[in-house]
Amino acid sequence: MQKAIIAGSDRLEIISRNFLFFGIFFFIAILSFTKIYNGDIWWSLAEGREIVSSGVLQNTNKFAFTFPDHLWISAQWLFSLTAYFIINLIGISGLVIVKIIIFLIIVFFLFRVIQSTGLPSYQLVLFLLLFILAVHFRIMIRAHLFSILFFSIFIFLIHQFRNDKKHALYWLLLVSLLWSNFHSGIIFGLGFLALSFLEDSIRFLLKSNFSFRRLVQAKFFRNYIIFGIGSLLVSFINPQGSSWLIHAFTHLNVESLIQLVEYQPAINLLPTTLPLFLLIFVWLIISIVRIFRSKQLQPYDLTALVFLYFALKHNRIVPYFSIVAIISSAISLKSIKLSLDKNIHFFENPNSQYSLFNLVLGLLLILAPLYLIGRLPFLPPVTDFGTGVNQYRLPIKSVDFLKVNHINGNGFNSFFWGGYLTWQLYPDKQVFIDGRVPAYPAGFIQTTRKIRINSQIFQAVDDTYNFQYLIFPNDYLFWDIKTTFLSSDWRPVYWDRSGARIYVKNNQQNLGYLLKHEYKYYNPNFDYATFTAIKTDLYKRQQLIVEIKRHYAVTGEKYDLQQLAQFEINSEPERK
Repeated sequence: MQKAIIAGSDRLEIISRNFLFFGIFFFIAILSFTKIYNGDIWWSLAEGREIVSSGVLQNTNKFAFTFPDHLWISAQWLFSLTAYFIINLIGISGLVIVKIIIFLIIVFFLFRVIQSTGLPSYQLVLFLLLFILAVHFRIMIRAHLFSILFFSIFIFLIHQFRNDKKHALYWLLLVSLLWSNFHSGIIFGLGFLALSFLEDSIRFLLKSNFSFRRLVQAKFFRNYIIFGIGSLLVSFINPQGSSWLIHAFTHLNVESLIQLVEYQPAINLLPTTLPLFLLIFVWLIISIVRIFRSKQLQPYDLTALVFLYFALKHNRIVPYFSIVAIISSAISLKSIKLSLDKNIHFFENPNSQYSLFNLVLGLLLILAPLYLIGRLPFLPPVTDFGTGVNQYRLPIKSVDFLKVNHINGNGFNSFFWGGYLTWQLYPDKQVFIDGRVPAYPAGFIQTTRKIRINSQIFQAVDDTYNFQYLIFPNDYLFWDIKTTFLSSDWRPVYWDRSGARIYVKNNQQNLGYLLKHEYKYYNPNFDYATFTAIKTDLYKRQQLIVEIKRHYAVTGEKYDLQQLAQFEINSEPERK
């Protein structure tokens, strides 16, 4: 009877553990099921399209009219091709699916590593949950995501090697070959190899009374040297040769050129990065307790410290640090045997305790997205969820307007939107700037930054490139076009309540375009005072009604119907 109870309890523990793992992977899928909103994926797609159509890699900045001959190192050409093939085979939803799959694979490799510590399932999943919450804001479909994937594989292979599976190092060569063609982030993988080599060498020296001779003769020492150098050499097997190193180090100075969110310190993004600082706290506490108890250097100690420095400096490094810190925390927790200090027996079998924890935690992971998503400040808002493109962050409708209502000449655009404009409008139109910072001279990048705060610099740049239209989000410029240029140099032809703005230069060349598309009365600055003044003027009143109807036909915004209701117009205008 006692054996039957124990056997039944063991089966319950297995079922509950599987349920818990399903819960964590379900949570990952829901959390990463978000629309595409980043700007880099679009110029990558355009690059993939150019590679397919021309049969050669881009080596100049041909997407921009500003510096079309400037050197461009395509360090992620294989990702660009992959993304382009995906969108052609499956569509835009395919990119969202791929993002979910890659995130699941990253967590799977992390799971495999910390599983080897032997921690109970619920503790293992709690570590994974902390990792997921800490890095999800960096999980977006772009080449950087593949870099995080390859980094997790690097760590898995080194962990296998440390557990006496020598063949694992051979896979480093293949991963290095792929990584160097997908993203210049391979520099982090090579850095991790160097730090792991240093950690293992220090640990060996501590055990051998600092015998450097024995260290050099150790087999692990030779393996690190051989496969470390091999991974470096293999990384040069790509169409760009060693140029990816230039591309990688160029990005280290980006924050001095332009203020990009991903290069800002993690503390600047609070409360989004709140789980990261919780992870740092957990890692530090567990590591300190373990160090005082064991007084030994453990794998990932030095690596975690180095990556923590970069993660706090540039938030795009957060995923790399988080992977290392989670593994370090799990190893430390196991080494101090915190889980064994509380040996509580339920139903005469400790597995029953774990089963209860697994079932409760698994249920919370499945139900949590139904309530927490969109409510906590570090989780994405409800409007982000789904497939397709996020129309509140990218200019979908405004670009559609430009495609239907073509305008000749150069256009000024915001930095973040440049990639999407390239994907949608090139080769018919080139952009002013896009997200490829190394594709432009440093001085030009700084000038585009100053344009946002100084209208005189904008005027000087306009004199150089003779802009015929402007397209940017409402909060992009810190000065107002309407009040800055008193001669009405720029007229609004498109705007929507998601923030997109299009202005056209008021000159003889664009006279016909403005007669058809300009908003003289119903524009982004329309308010109740303007409405009151126009309502009493019969001509302006009629023109305002025409413009509201035209705006609704283009954007389909229900707010326009509310404005029409003030004129006691009951019939809804027909949309085009």
